[in-house]
Amino acid sequence: MDSTTEMFADMAESIQNWFDHDFDTTDDSIVECGQPALALLNSNPDQCLKLAYEKLNDAPYKDVPESYRRLYTDAALMKAKSFLTAESIATSATTMHKTDPKGKNRVKDDEYLPEKELEVLTEVINILDKALILTGAPRRRDAIFSILDIIETFLEYEIENRELRPTKRTKLAEGALVDLEESFSTNFTQPRLRFPIPKVHKMAFFDFEKMIQQAPKPMIITGGMEHWPALGERPWKDPKYLLRKTIGGRRLVPVEIGKSYTSTSWGQKLCSFKEFMDTHMLHKHGKVCSNSLHSPILIHLY
Repeated sequence: MDSTTEMFADMAESIQNWFDHDFDTTDDSIVECGQPALALLNSNPDQCLKLAYEKLNDAPYKDVPESYRRLYTDAALMKAKSFLTAESIATSATTMHKTDPKGKNRVKDDEYLPEKELEVLTEVINILDKALILTGAPRRRDAIFSILDIIETFLEYEIENRELRPTKRTKLAEGALVDLEESFSTNFTQPRLRFPIPKVHKMAFFDFEKMIQQAPKPMIITGGMEHWPALGERPWKDPKYLLRKTIGGRRLVPVEIGKSYTSTSWGQKLCSFKEFMDTHMLHKHGKVCSNSLHSPILIHLY
């Protein structure tokens, strides 16, 4: 069993263990969905997802019972498990044929993974991210993040250490680390100000409080965010860092686009972080685009 097959099998086993040890608790709201719905979790997680999704949209989100959010979350986990189990079996079979000493049923190198593995992992990420976004994943949030952490660690290791031919290495790292600038552009055209606002560097809290109480006036306080990790060891300005932290840009993000909620142009969509970056932040060839945000965009990262 190779490392990838073992990882798939371990994740599938972990999901099953969560159900075996935590599903029959009497205080779990999921039991309110009824036995017919619960029976679908193992037998038909796809149908269970559809049922739960319909219930999620039957009422405003604040009025949706937690039981159906739980049902959707567990159905998503079981669907992810089915992908991992099927792929684990397929990977084991492929590895067995490839190493067949007699040469029978041997597969060609170009038919070997990791392309198919990546497709499965991307699908698993999409399934689990939708559960996080749509339901908040009650009682399963830590479990889902643990799976995503395993996938992130595995892919980082594969990119850095696995001996692959260039074509497959490119596929493995597609959209993650290839041909990107070190940071997003900050070369924006500054408007000419007739009445510029005064600036104060690193104003102490006592001085700020005194100013507010005695002579409040608009001002720009600079240097107050220099200690933020996003400007240092977690550099949000670095496209490569953001892609690494979103599993090569595979994580799903809900995006709101438009000037306001009342605008006819306002809308929402789910997309991968890579798609968001390609569409709104980068040129096609990895060059940072300084004027691509034509309308206000709000992106939520989970």
